[in-house]
Amino acid sequence: SKYCISCSADKAVRLWNPHRGVCIREYAGPHNHEVNDVSITGDNSRFVSVGGDRLAFLWDVSTGQVIRKFMGHNGECVARSPK
Repeated sequence: SKYCISCSADKAVRLWNPHRGVCIREYAGPHNHEVNDVSITGDNSRFVSVGGDRLAFLWDVSTGQVIRKFMGHNGECVARSPK
């Protein structure tokens, strides 16, 4: 099944069941500022989050672990996942 994913100024990312409107899981920790954008892969296995700290993190949805940290942006970031 497909999920919805959201991000917020509270530095967290939330995974939602769009049919029931309930939060399934919260992901937090690595961002030092608000999370500005998030994108989940088509198979719902991973997502990328980007924040005001100019960092991007690739996450594993099922374990909640960060797979990789990306640094190097000098400005605002956006997240995109492959289809």
